[in-house]
Amino acid sequence: MNEASERSLPIDIIVPVYRGFSETRRCIESVLAAPVRADFELVVIEDKSPEVELVEYLGSLSERGLITLLKNTENLGFVSTVNRGMQLHLERDVLLLNSDTEVANDWLDRIHAAAYSAEEIGTITPFSNNATICSYPYFNGAGNANLPSGLTLAELDGLVSKANADQTAEIPTAVGFCMFIKRACLNEVGYFDAKRFGRGYGEENDFSRNAALLGWRNVLAADVYVFHAGGVSFGTEQSVLQKSALATLLDKHPDYLYTVDAFVRVNPLRIYRSGIDTARGTLNANQALLVQQEQALESSANPTAQIKVSGGVRLHIAHSWGGGIERWVDDFVTVDTQPNFILQSETDPNAAGAALSLWMAWAGKKTKIALWHLATPIRATEIHHPEYAAILRDLVDKLAVQSLFVSSLIGHALDVFALRLPTIVILHDVYPFCPAFFAHYAGAACTRCDVNSLRTCQQDNPMYYFWHDTRPEWWVAFRGEYAMVIAAPWVQLVAPTHVAWARWQQLLPAIANLPCTIIGHGIDVLPRTLNSSLASGQRLRVVIPGRLVEHKGLSLVAELLPKLMNFADVFLLGCGGKGWAFVDMPQVKIVFDYPRGELADKIAEFRPDCALLLSIVPETFSYTLSEMQALGVPVVATNLGAYRERIEHDVTGWLVEPNVESILNLLRVLDAQRAQIQTVMQYWQMHLPTSIRTMLRQYLTLLPSSVVSARHSGFVDGVAQRVQQLQQDVWVLDEAGQHQKQEFEVALASAEHRASLAEHHLSVQTTLSAELFESQQRLLGSRSWRLTVPIRWLGSQVRVLRNRLSSRHDHAQSVGLPSPVVVALTGSASEDSSVPIQGAPDISSTSRRYDVSRAELCTLSGLPLATIWLGLDDPSPADLYPFTLIEFIKASCKHSNAIRFFMSDAAFEQVRHSEVGAAIYQLLTQRVIIRTPAEWDKLGRQFSGDCMVIFSNLKQQMASAACALLRSGCFLILWNDNQADILLPESAQIGRVMDSDWQEAALQLMAWLATDFVERQAIAKQSQTLPLCNDC
Repeated sequence: MNEASERSLPIDIIVPVYRGFSETRRCIESVLAAPVRADFELVVIEDKSPEVELVEYLGSLSERGLITLLKNTENLGFVSTVNRGMQLHLERDVLLLNSDTEVANDWLDRIHAAAYSAEEIGTITPFSNNATICSYPYFNGAGNANLPSGLTLAELDGLVSKANADQTAEIPTAVGFCMFIKRACLNEVGYFDAKRFGRGYGEENDFSRNAALLGWRNVLAADVYVFHAGGVSFGTEQSVLQKSALATLLDKHPDYLYTVDAFVRVNPLRIYRSGIDTARGTLNANQALLVQQEQALESSANPTAQIKVSGGVRLHIAHSWGGGIERWVDDFVTVDTQPNFILQSETDPNAAGAALSLWMAWAGKKTKIALWHLATPIRATEIHHPEYAAILRDLVDKLAVQSLFVSSLIGHALDVFALRLPTIVILHDVYPFCPAFFAHYAGAACTRCDVNSLRTCQQDNPMYYFWHDTRPEWWVAFRGEYAMVIAAPWVQLVAPTHVAWARWQQLLPAIANLPCTIIGHGIDVLPRTLNSSLASGQRLRVVIPGRLVEHKGLSLVAELLPKLMNFADVFLLGCGGKGWAFVDMPQVKIVFDYPRGELADKIAEFRPDCALLLSIVPETFSYTLSEMQALGVPVVATNLGAYRERIEHDVTGWLVEPNVESILNLLRVLDAQRAQIQTVMQYWQMHLPTSIRTMLRQYLTLLPSSVVSARHSGFVDGVAQRVQQLQQDVWVLDEAGQHQKQEFEVALASAEHRASLAEHHLSVQTTLSAELFESQQRLLGSRSWRLTVPIRWLGSQVRVLRNRLSSRHDHAQSVGLPSPVVVALTGSASEDSSVPIQGAPDISSTSRRYDVSRAELCTLSGLPLATIWLGLDDPSPADLYPFTLIEFIKASCKHSNAIRFFMSDAAFEQVRHSEVGAAIYQLLTQRVIIRTPAEWDKLGRQFSGDCMVIFSNLKQQMASAACALLRSGCFLILWNDNQADILLPESAQIGRVMDSDWQEAALQLMAWLATDFVERQAIAKQSQTLPLCNDC
């Protein structure tokens, strides 16, 4: 039957009845009395009503032929009763009408016209006083069981019909109080789900979402108004049934609330509500006043307005490292309409908290408003830091902060919790419990970590990147303090997944019994333009999104790609610099970086069949997973952490063990059985992740209701004034600091003069090197030097580094760390890339230069003085680093996790596209290799080492430099050098290896580093007497 034929048939108006005599009588009589032209049959179904008067009334109407009466022999409930009515005439459209409604005028004609205004319209709902998203005058119909005062239903419906004549608007779901359904739509979607929804509530929402998935539209007839009392048939059961129905609905449609929330935020019906307001306001002054009152009440009752009136000024505690934490904070402050401030730790290579910056985020703008340099930097996180605590208390007082959101304590102190403000701690990762961030060691997730485990981890775990100058005993003590402060009654814990909280409970049993709320991270709505390549005969298309780093599965990707290319095209999206290792692979497309806003376009362009997420450590959430799901891309992920919780295998994606064989096997199965991909893809086309606004609402419900609102303008002005005062105070502090800086420079000049005199005196001593080192430590620990500590932050970088050199050596001696060891590695020396050295240098000046350069290197890498260094000098294009050198570096690192190699920017540019480029990238990612600024002088870097490895032919000019290095106490390893025997004689300070002997080179290096410092200096003294080169 075509649409024209269906439109000409009578409409079945189905009214299920259980109780409520007066309401039912009003409903039926309004339908019968309405002056409509459309042909209809009023079908009333009595569902075994307990009200005798109601039963008799319906019987009399039936006897008079006014209604078609169906009677259930037992009480079936709303859903089954309605289904019975819809099956009465299988060719007719139906209109479901609750028995507690009332209609007026030509209501049915207008609904019918709206339904057939477009072929794809499946359901129609009118405006009502009580119809959730289709309510007027109050959104959601909250607490409104009556019509607007002073108007009858006929009058109001008449105004609506004129104000919005022939207007319709798409809605996410029909509302069942008055729901028109086209027969064609009903035939395709099927009847209501009586098995799931039983006695009622939620069935029309389920039907509507199913219809939408099949291409039908749910539409509001904006020119019709129907009165609805609400809840008459269900009585006291209403609340229980609604809760049960919602749970059932969300189980089948997890994205339902998200979809409705997105609709409410856009609020496309506001123009039609506004039209009704205008029509009423022109009637008389009384209606105009009532409209104003309703609008004011609506503003306070609207769920979206609740965000605007709760919470006061919020302060976020975070780091400045970017990543998921920065994204979460930015998302939060963007959708929140309250003033938000962000206190970020600013990191230098040697301290997590070298400075603090304050940002203001309000009305969509984020502005840096203050900066404090800490006189005493925070290494990682401190238990108590007086300077930090004073800054924090001052800004909290000045800005009238009323709640805290702690996202990261990197570069902060536990003084945050001493403020006793309502505080929410978001467990984004396992820091500060684990200084290595991932609680993952030796290929497995950690389940415990005592002081011995942490000591081993600090020494050997390649993922332990930072804070080697901290003691395991300190971390264990810190964990105890942290467990106590987060147990305070004003602190609430939030984790993004259950598995994230379970890890914390396992790792830190002291907090296992604390309450924790699970709130997943929200993301923006992403356009779904996915058009996969599932057609038969096409190669599988696989996207690998996100940065390629070791803990995200870099090694897996490197091993997987050559095998995967046999049957799939691969897209490395946002892989970063590590992607250079794969640029020559023919089936691999690479986008190194992209703005986040272009993600949907990049995905749509590639049309992936699936995405690979190959993290080898347990994720706590994974924004990348949410993005892929939001875009409808099926995901294959490692069976770890949040992936395991958020992916149901073979339903919402696939889980795989983190090894290449398992990944390849699964992808081959998906390649052969493309229908599996299509099934999961269709699932994600029907579902959406949590929105950012929904996430925000969930967080704000955790704040106490007594927190002051910041909505009124007086408060807003007050915040602006307090920000200005804070900026002014910081400026005054900076001005005072400039005066102190001048005094400091005078003191520094005096100290440097005394240092030069001391060095001159030491140059004539026979036990030069050992005594020089000891004297420098006494100098840097002197009273005049200590007096300058409070204003170190105003000093130049070199002076800051010297201070740290002193304090860190003292620390190393006190905790038993090994003596300072440094290794430098160099390539060939061209005529213009090395500094000629004539004769043996003055050892005193060499030692002074050594100390300064050494401190610079320590600061750059963020590691203590008790560390092995290698400085990679600039190779000429013909002498690019060999693969055996890479093996040597890796072998050396196995002896100590504190080893670091240095490569200049110029050398990096030369090797990045070479055969060893991929290996260099990987070592850079792991912080084994660190790039140094191009302006650093090479001799300074070389003299900072305890060992120099020269891996190309030793030219005469380089031999001169080697002599100077030997005399300064540096050990030389000559690599593949055929001229070395001629230019340099045998010495205990010189090791010689060939390419195949890289393991021997590592052993020689370790043997030298194991040699006592005094003994090494004695060997260096002997070298001064040797004729080491032609210039000597």
